[in-house]
Amino acid sequence: MTFEKSVAIIGGGPSGLATAKALAEEHAFDRIVIFEQQPQVGGVWNYSSTKPGNSPIPSNNPSITREWSANGVEDYVSPMYENLETNVIKDLMGYKDYPFPEACDILPSREDVLEYVLNYAVDLKDPISVLVNKAVVNLHKTGSEWRLRSRDLISQATTEDSFQYVVIATGHYNFPYVPDVPGLQEWAEADPSSISHSKYYINNQKFKGKKVLVIGNSASGADISLQLTEVTWPVYRSKKSEGIVKAFEIDDVIEVQEIKRYDISSRTATAVDGTTISDIDHIIFCTGYLYDFPFLKSYMEGEDALITDGRITRRLHRQIFYIPDPSLSFVGIMKNIIPFPLAESQGAVIARVYSGRLKLPSEAEMRNEEVEEIKKRGGESKFHSFATPTDVEYAQELASLVDKAVPFDAGFKAEIWTEEKKNRRVDFVDIKQKRHSEHRERIKRNRKAQETSTQAEA
Repeated sequence: MTFEKSVAIIGGGPSGLATAKALAEEHAFDRIVIFEQQPQVGGVWNYSSTKPGNSPIPSNNPSITREWSANGVEDYVSPMYENLETNVIKDLMGYKDYPFPEACDILPSREDVLEYVLNYAVDLKDPISVLVNKAVVNLHKTGSEWRLRSRDLISQATTEDSFQYVVIATGHYNFPYVPDVPGLQEWAEADPSSISHSKYYINNQKFKGKKVLVIGNSASGADISLQLTEVTWPVYRSKKSEGIVKAFEIDDVIEVQEIKRYDISSRTATAVDGTTISDIDHIIFCTGYLYDFPFLKSYMEGEDALITDGRITRRLHRQIFYIPDPSLSFVGIMKNIIPFPLAESQGAVIARVYSGRLKLPSEAEMRNEEVEEIKKRGGESKFHSFATPTDVEYAQELASLVDKAVPFDAGFKAEIWTEEKKNRRVDFVDIKQKRHSEHRERIKRNRKAQETSTQAEA
């Protein structure tokens, strides 16, 4: 009897595709199956032109009741918004030996990124197969096999399959985080349409002439607040700390400290320093996401629970392998990184471990390493945060692991970070800030032109 070596990859986005190609390069697997719940691969880069529903308020625990569609599968909503461009320059963002087209802007649009990923997936071949419109609803280990149950979102039929290994590449933009702040739930109950999360933001048109409070100062908070100034001003933006891409100061965005209380009766928000914003029409939470794997419910309890409060994915060796059972692994769950190349680095390690060419440390050693890693990173809350240069250092550590596999030249290897690339990794933040400045100048010119036109008509 021949033993089949098979791998399931949950998620057909950029990370899942990169991992599939790395696995295929090992020539050690009979089946590599990608399960993607959308009609095509591409992951979060598939844009949702309509976004029905909203996140619960508050939304701070993945175990709370979720909104499910009639077929028992959560409706997918992409976090992409209409006028989104990347925070990463194209020269650093691309896969190895597969650059973005010259015609693409230095900060590619969401449309360009999706086209790039779709083209990257064109040459997927045996033993890789892609199942689209397939939502994984349950995953559990029985003996030496992973039992995976999926639902076809067209026919609603469910199917079960078995795999030796499973890679989870569903990303971390699924479960919106909205903090529990006094008065917020009462506000949401009284006027639910006035509160939303950035995941449900499409464009600025519904906010024209409205008084808007943006909560959060990360990339989406800075970008969305700037877009809002095209149609309303001033915009208020609350921040706890400085974002990775520092939001430059402009007159039309008034920064306030963290909000400590909301009052729907006066439509007022009060900051920790006592500052109040009154007569608020809309509140947009740009507060990020929690980790959530709804198909792994049986792995959410006990000492080795993968998820507790959703702030991190626990018990992971090198941000990849589930320590109690490394036949389960994760790709692309880190934050503040260059995702496509890093997925290739992680995929190269996974491929060598699952093919048997690279050995992991003992479980005891991996547990000790996890404890030390959490201490090194400054606590659990920062476990997945890899701002430059730590993301580059991490990729180099993975490259060193890959080089230990024998034979040395076999299989896929991710691109090495040269000194030039490392420098550009630091410099691209300035490029994004320059883009924001240019956007702001366009807004000012357009506003002045409108004022001139109005005066002429008068």
